[in-house]
Amino acid sequence: MSRSRTGAIAAALSLLVLGSTLLPAYGAQTTLPEIGSNQLDVQDDAINPELALAKEKLVIINKVVVTFWKLSKFKDKKIPQGYTSNNEDGRVNFSYYEKGASEFYTVNANGIVTWEGSSEVIDIKKIPELFRLARTIILDTTKTKGKTLTMQQ
Repeated sequence: MSRSRTGAIAAALSLLVLGSTLLPAYGAQTTLPEIGSNQLDVQDDAINPELALAKEKLVIINKVVVTFWKLSKFKDKKIPQGYTSNNEDGRVNFSYYEKGASEFYTVNANGIVTWEGSSEVIDIKKIPELFRLARTIILDTTKTKGKTLTMQQ
């Protein structure tokens, strides 16, 4: 695939997932039927604005995971179940489960994602890193580590 075509596909996916190009970090706000929550309360957002921002970042991550899932060879399978929990410091923990489980991730108000057992960080404001995170989550939940995720047409 040519570099310009790859760039065009990335731009189209970004627009599809994130919403308007004028507000790329926020996109359209929607509910998350694919990700469950045990602690996403409106009261928490009013008390801790950092938590509200971290939840917005989680919405973006989830949209990319779901979009990639629907474009992948797994599109006919049930979308992985996601779970979240809030941290007192304003970060949100999340993970996905299907055939396997993803890592236990944490996202903060700035869109920085970390996970247990790793010093690596992912900045979801950088589209390639956001896409890599979504790809990794799908490969982990489908137990296809080390393989490539190909998109179907």
